[in-house]
Amino acid sequence: MLRIALVHGSRLSNSYADALERIRCASVEAVVDPDENAAAQAADLFGGAQIATSLTQLQQAGSVDFDAVVVHGPVAGPELADLVSHGKHLMIDLEAAADLAVEPLSQVCQQSGICLMFGQTLRFQHSLQVIKDRLVSGKLGAPGLLRIHRWTSAHDLVSANDKRATSARTICVLDLANWLFDTLPDSIYAVAGDPGDDYVQVHLGFPGGGMALIDHAASLPERANPYESVTMIGSTGAAYSDQHHNSQMLIGREQTLAVPTGEGTRALCEQLQEFANACEQRRAPAVNHADAEKAIQVAQAADQTLLSGKAAHLVGENYELI
Repeated sequence: MLRIALVHGSRLSNSYADALERIRCASVEAVVDPDENAAAQAADLFGGAQIATSLTQLQQAGSVDFDAVVVHGPVAGPELADLVSHGKHLMIDLEAAADLAVEPLSQVCQQSGICLMFGQTLRFQHSLQVIKDRLVSGKLGAPGLLRIHRWTSAHDLVSANDKRATSARTICVLDLANWLFDTLPDSIYAVAGDPGDDYVQVHLGFPGGGMALIDHAASLPERANPYESVTMIGSTGAAYSDQHHNSQMLIGREQTLAVPTGEGTRALCEQLQEFANACEQRRAPAVNHADAEKAIQVAQAADQTLLSGKAAHLVGENYELI
C-alpha cells in the first residue's frame, strides 16, 4: 500500500477518493493546502487524513507516515529535493512542473533510487490510448494533422497570475502532441486573444510535414466539466475523440439536465496504479522526466513566440526565434 501526501490537490479530492476506492493500492494519509478549510474538507474524504498548510509544517509535525507525495500546485525545487532526501517518491502534475527545473531534480531522484513521475492523465485516457495504439501499429499510417481543442474554466488554471501563459494552459496537450507524433516539433508559433479573452492557440510543425493545431479556451463557468476533442488524420486513416458525445439527457418534470458520462476517474485510476507500480518495482514510470523536459521546452518556446510575435524553430537541441 502506497501512502500518499496530497499537495495542492484539495479541489480534486473527490476524484482521488473515488479512484483510490477502485484501485486499492494506495491511500491518502495527509492533505497539504494553504487553505486549511479546504484541506480539512478533503481530509474527511480520506478517513480523517492529517492536514497541513505547507510541506514544511507536515514534515515538522512528524506524526504521519507517508511514502510518496502527489503535487498539484507550485512547490519549490529545494522542498522537493528535501522530500527525496527523506525517501519520498514524487508524482508532480505536469502543469505544476511548467516552471520547475526538472533535470536537477531527476538526478537527485536517480541517485537516491526514488521514483519521479509526472502526472498527465491525458496519456491514460482510454480513447487517446486507442489513437496512440493505432499510430504505433501503423493502422493510421504516418501522423499528418493533429487537431486538439481544450475548453476549461479559468479556475482550473494552475497559473492564476497569468491566465494567458501558454506553459500553464497548454503544456498537457503539447505533451500529448509530442507523444502522438513521437518527436519534438521543429517549428512553433503561438497567438492569443485580447487580454481577458482567456484564449490561446498554438501551431506546431513536425519533421516530415506533420502539423498540429492546438487551442485552449478558459471561458467555461467555474464548476463546469472541462472538455477536450482530439482528431488525428494519418496517411492511411483518421481517429477522433470527443467528450461532447459522452453525455445523456435526464428529462424531468421541472428541468432537463445533460449528465456527463465520459470516462470518469478511469484515467486517474490508471495513472495512480502506474505510479504505485513504478514505486514498488523501482523502475522508470510511464511519464518520466524526459517527457516532462520536452513538454516544458515546447511550452516555453510557445511562450516566447507569444511575446515576440516570431516563430520558434528547433536548431540542434534548442528553439530559436526566427
